[in-house]
Parts: sequence; structure tokens; C-alpha cells
Amino acid sequence: GHGGPEAWDTWSGNISFTTDNVDSLTNENKYCAVFSIACKTGKFDWDWGDCLAEAFCKKSNGGAVGVVAAFDDTPDDTNNIFDGWLYTFTYGAPHCNIGTALDAAIFFTQQDTTPYTYILRYTWFGDPLLDLYVTPIYGAPSLAGLELSSKRITKMEKTTLLQNFPNEANPETWIPFVLAKPADVVIEIYDVRGKLIRRLELGHKDAGMYITKDKAAYWDGKNEKGERVTSGIYFYTMKAGDFMSTRKMVILR
Repeated sequence: GHGGPEAWDTWSGNISFTTDNVDSLTNENKYCAVFSIACKTGKFDWDWGDCLAEAFCKKSNGGAVGVVAAFDDTPDDTNNIFDGWLYTFTYGAPHCNIGTALDAAIFFTQQDTTPYTYILRYTWFGDPLLDLYVTPIYGAPSLAGLELSSKRITKMEKTTLLQNFPNEANPETWIPFVLAKPADVVIEIYDVRGKLIRRLELGHKDAGMYITKDKAAYWDGKNEKGERVTSGIYFYTMKAGDFMSTRKMVILR
């Protein structure tokens, strides 16, 4: 279906679930967790009221202990990844343990076709009403402690070369990629005639997601001689161990 800040609709549009419907739900004072795999149902910065995720969190007498929702548009292929994470509820063979992912508060996803800007759009909305507030007693012995994990939960299914950003480049650009296992990484840039323009030796890289400006490969738009390349279509190839993949980019001045 389709998602919006205050509603979820089926593809046909004949069924809709809104923030008003949340108030009419009953759950015998039992708290639940809600997974809203759709666009914008977690748009907490919406100016016209509570979004659907906030409505679930704030509902009294049986609201949600937390809601997984996106605060902006998310494409179908990204949403399908989250569906796979939820298989543990029905199939027992998830791509990722959803309970562990919730502890991390933010999800990080990766795939071939999703631009890097989509990776942080799903967040975990916790219910502030369930926070425990205590008054410290100075000098009292420590009885128990709880350490919250802030580690990132990632799932690198496979090594992947992603689309450069910005594209079109003018003239500099960043080339993001994901490594499923450690490897020596080289990126080569070619013109449309197949001539090698630039070779970027990135060295040995650990498994992980190299998708932000401080981690992705950087190209300043110059050839091996330090000359600015002309506008046009270029191709970049990443080699990492046995992996090799090529994508297209545009230089526009």
C-alpha cells in the first residue's frame, strides 16, 4: 500500500487506516510493537499534527511500546528488505534478527538500487511514557546496572558497487560501496571509448558499508595527469578480491 504522515492506504485506495483509527483500537491494556513498512508514517516533523507512529506511541491503555516507521519516502525495494527481516514471525528464517535491530534504534540497509540517502529513513520510535525515572540516593551502594548498546546492526549480504553521488558530478563525486568481506579495493574510471582515465587505489578495506563522504571513494574529476576531464559519460569499475562490477556516471560542467 501507500503511506503518508497520518494514514496508510491500500494500493487500490479503498481501505485506509488513519491516526483517528488508532484511538479506537483496544488491546486489553497490553502493549504492542508496530512495524509500519511504508512511506512517511513516521514523519515526526510534520507540521499538521502527530504522524501515525506518534499516534501509536501516545495512545493510552494499550498503545505501542515502539513503532518502526519511515520519516520520508522509501522505495518498494527498500521496504522489501524490512519485510524479509520480519520473517522470523512466520517463517523462522529471517535475514536479520529484528529484536537485535530494534536495540540499535536505527536501521542501516544496503542493496544495488537504493541511493544512499534512503538508508536512515527507518527509525525506532520508543514510548516516552514507559521511561523509568528515579531519584538518585547519594552514597547508596550500586545494586544493578544496565548498559545500553549503541552499536550499529548491519547486514552485508554481498559486496556491492553503488551509484556515485552526486550524479551528475561537477566535477567531484563520491563512489559508495559495500564489502561483505575484507578485500583490497581498486576503482578504475574509463571514458566511453574504454580508455583508462584514473585508477583509485583504496588499499585493504575491512568488511562494512563505505557509503558516506568520509568513507566512500573520492574522485576529483581529474585524470592521471591531474587534468580536468571533459563533460560526458564515464564508467567506473570496482575490483575487490573476486568481485568486479561496473556502473555509469555523468560529468557535467
